[in-house]
Amino acid sequence: MKTPSPRTVAFISIISAILNIFYGLFSVLGSIVTLSPTGVAICVYLALFGVLQLGSELKVKVLRQYFLFLYHHTLKGLFCILVGTLAAILGGTGWVFFLVQVFIGLFHIFFSKQTPDTEMTIDSSAVAAKATSYMAKQSVKAATTPGPSQI
Repeated sequence: MKTPSPRTVAFISIISAILNIFYGLFSVLGSIVTLSPTGVAICVYLALFGVLQLGSELKVKVLRQYFLFLYHHTLKGLFCILVGTLAAILGGTGWVFFLVQVFIGLFHIFFSKQTPDTEMTIDSSAVAAKATSYMAKQSVKAATTPGPSQI
């Protein structure tokens, strides 16, 4: 079986993100008509997850810093399955969307197993340095902020 190219995988991710956005937005309308506040909340989440996924494919720098799991194919596949599960909770056409998202999620997991060299490596020393600098800033901020007894 031929391994898909990274360009093909990116295309499928973009299609998945656009599906998330449109399904979430159109389902919001249906949930508003049926007066289902829980359905509206889930639909808004689905649309936001689609925006998040689309942003990761368009290489938005902030997402690379805070949503690292979107740059790892196995975790992105599990994220797609999670989004599909949320859609299945809505019922109706959510089950079709669930099956599409499970297929896309399994595709990502399959791709990561076929080409492990495309997985993003995490530089643990850089992460540790970033965490240390953040903690140092927080401790300086705490030391310079007057407490209730110092006012």
